Amino acid sequence: FIITNVYANNKSVVDITELTMIEEIDYLDKGVITSEELVNLYLDRINTYNDTFKAMITINPNIVEEAKEMDELRQKGEIKGRLHGITIIVKDNIDVKGMPTTAGAKVLLDNYPKEDAEVIKKLKDEGAIIIGKANMNEFAFSARESKSSFGTVSNAFRLGYTSYGSSGGSAV
Repeated sequence: FIITNVYANNKSVVDITELTMIEEIDYLDKGVITSEELVNLYLDRINTYNDTFKAMITINPNIVEEAKEMDELRQKGEIKGRLHGITIIVKDNIDVKGMPTTAGAKVLLDNYPKEDAEVIKKLKDEGAIIIGKANMNEFAFSARESKSSFGTVSNAFRLGYTSYGSSGGSAV
């Protein structure tokens, strides 16, 4: 493998901008990269680009610890499921325990769910790590843009254009 710049601050043996989920799983299984390294690469990209694109609202405050735990389990041969150590971003109208569910509205910043939504439970049961919550059109009211009180999500291919749909943050 050749170390490649991933257009952020960290260097890695893989370019996360080109990886499929299947390739990520393969690289994790072969020990090419750890879940902690993967998480840090994604966090670095979020920190580098989120001010421009406004795609993310919340980052999981326990993300690095959760990734380390997945790595420790992998080293012991204890694989939780098919998504063990893979990071996933979810739209901010899906409940994730420990993170506010705002539906794109700052007025809901104190809305912490008591438990995970069923889909999140299933993802975690398979070993997925929820990296954070994506920006969206406030309360998913519009399909033309993703504009919330956290900012308007920019189009990843052409700044100044809409990201379209209420799931713009997830798309970007």
